[in-house]
Amino acid sequence: MKRSIPEHLLSGLPDTTNAKEFFNAVEKLYDTGENAEAGHLMDEMTTIKYDELKGVRDFILKLVNVQSKLKDHNIPLPDSFIIHRALHALPASFSLIKTAYNTYNQTWTISDLISQCVAEESKLKREKNESANYVSHLKPNKGKGKFKNKNDGATKQNGNGKEHKNKQKNNNGKSKYSNVKCYFCEKLGHRRTDCHKFKTWLEKKQAQSGAKGSQEAK
Repeated sequence: MKRSIPEHLLSGLPDTTNAKEFFNAVEKLYDTGENAEAGHLMDEMTTIKYDELKGVRDFILKLVNVQSKLKDHNIPLPDSFIIHRALHALPASFSLIKTAYNTYNQTWTISDLISQCVAEESKLKREKNESANYVSHLKPNKGKGKFKNKNDGATKQNGNGKEHKNKQKNNNGKSKYSNVKCYFCEKLGHRRTDCHKFKTWLEKKQAQSGAKGSQEAK
């Protein structure tokens, strides 16, 4: 057994052939001590923090685990301490839970604490997702400083079957071509493609071309 131990570690061990005596010496030499371990657990109890990714259930169960270990070291902590410790460490978003417990002097078990906090955490996540979805719908179009209107550029048809674009009017209800001159009738207020006289002339021209083509074919 001594041959398996490095030489520099043997200096602190007794020179004996009694196995039990040798084991007791090794245990005393490398035992961290009850007080040291208890102090480490107390530090852990005060430094455990709530992690939003792991959730509130994981946070509370870690506190309960340390509570159980401290009890083995004759340091019993009541459940009320764990509840106060957990609520104190939770962020401000759990303020409703904190207020309910402190204001109404409610008596909770650890299970009550977990169920209440898990329910509140689920509600907070749901509200956060709904808020994110709402904001995403309000984002402006890229390269534009205004929100998209589903009716922009939409076309409507009147009783004669002619299309009218909403974009042809400005905010004052006037045609945006009010200062545009038609190259066919030379009047202001429309383009040649929207000119009724031009369309009538074009229809006659097409009709005449069609009739001439029929005669030539004969």
